[in-house]
Amino acid sequence: MKRRAFIRRGIQTALTIYSLPLCNVYANIIDKNISKNVLSRFVDTIIPEDSTPAASQLSLDIMLIKYSKTIKNYTKLIELGCEWLNLQAHSKYKMPFDVLNEAQREAIVTLAEESALGSIPKLFFDRVCSDLLRLYYSVPQSWIGLGFNQPPQPHGYPDYINKFNLSHYD
Repeated sequence: MKRRAFIRRGIQTALTIYSLPLCNVYANIIDKNISKNVLSRFVDTIIPEDSTPAASQLSLDIMLIKYSKTIKNYTKLIELGCEWLNLQAHSKYKMPFDVLNEAQREAIVTLAEESALGSIPKLFFDRVCSDLLRLYYSVPQSWIGLGFNQPPQPHGYPDYINKFNLSHYD
């Protein structure tokens, strides 16, 4: 091995060893600041279980956290939103958000939805709800509730003509 290659590999190894703890610290800060239980209960309040799985049963809370890391300040918005949910839960019910019953969680989520435009709760609700629905309908397990088991394109809705007796329009 040439001397330059040896030195380059040595520097790369040193940088890798040095950066690993920093990466772990950063990941722990993000995961620690975003309370997974609060976020899970929030997404389940938005998309609860019915004939289709709830959002957290499809791991959408985890997908949302991973997605948020790709957008500047989105992780911070989720952190602040979860903190706000907990503060509201403590002030109204003297309990953390993740242990509230469904009606209590819905009341607090409604407060976020009805908050003033531009406020953290409103931004949190709007952004997470929008991204959550996009993620939810990208997962095949959610399609059961829509009445089909595949995306509508490229095949369209083959039962549409039969279901509504539209064959006479051919």
